[in-house]
Amino acid sequence: MVSGVQPTGSIHLGNYLGAIKNWVLFQDMYDTLFFIVDLHSVPEALIPPAGARVMSLTDGLSKMSKSAPSDQSRINLLDPKDEVALECQDMNWGIFKNVLTDALVDHLHPIQVRYEEIMSDAGYLDSVLAEGARKAADIADVTLNNVYQAMGFFRR
Repeated sequence: MVSGVQPTGSIHLGNYLGAIKNWVLFQDMYDTLFFIVDLHSVPEALIPPAGARVMSLTDGLSKMSKSAPSDQSRINLLDPKDEVALECQDMNWGIFKNVLTDALVDHLHPIQVRYEEIMSDAGYLDSVLAEGARKAADIADVTLNNVYQAMGFFRR
């Protein structure tokens, strides 16, 4: 499986529920390559229908988006606990907002801790990127050799 991300700002809860969480599941089921791209083009989505759209916190008819004018419209994965609580409190959903706040903070905490661990260890991050690049190059070389052979070209 091959999939890419085109970052346009902070990663938010919609990105996590709509794609990233599924990638974690897929990495145990398939050979996977995930990458950051300049142009995003994936012809067929592999996002399951359930949970595929996470709606804006301020406009229930719009998808959660980094480009929404209000930061209160989304919960970013790295938002601190007090900011998540504030965003949930502003939703005006009665008692549900307290339950949602606690659940979100509890769910996001290990993600935020792991993010900080990875970001603070540049050597580890570099080794993961190098290993991914090596695997991708190995796959690409086989494919490129097949293309050259099929077209009758010789590699230099």
